[in-house]
Amino acid sequence: MARERALSEAKDVMKLRYKLVEQGSVFSTRSRGVRMLTDLESRVSEAQGPIVLDFEGVKHVSYSFADEFVGKLMQRAHDTGSPLPELVNIDQRTVYDVIELNLRSRDLDSAQVLLAPA
Repeated sequence: MARERALSEAKDVMKLRYKLVEQGSVFSTRSRGVRMLTDLESRVSEAQGPIVLDFEGVKHVSYSFADEFVGKLMQRAHDTGSPLPELVNIDQRTVYDVIELNLRSRDLDSAQVLLAPA
C-alpha cells in the first residue's frame, strides 16, 4: 500500500501542472490563447510527464480562447500520439461546455474522458 502511494506521488511530481488562475480568472480572445499556449509550450521541455491544465478558479473562457489554447494543445497531442493533457478542476459548467464543444468540433471526442463535468 505504501509503495503504491509512493509511485502515485512520483508520477504526480513528473506532471507539468499549468494553473490558469495564475494568469487570471476570465479568458477570452484568440491572441490570449496563442500567448498562453506559447507560454505553456515553453515549459513543456521541463516536464517529464503529461500536462495537467488546472482550471481551479477559472470563471469563464470564450470559444476563441478555448480553440487556440485547449483545442490546439489537444489536437497536437492527438496528431503526434503524445499523451493527451488532463483537464482538471473545471468548476464552472459554462467553462466545461465551451471546452467540450470545441473538442467535439475538432472530432476529439476521445478527449472527453479527460473532462469531468462540474
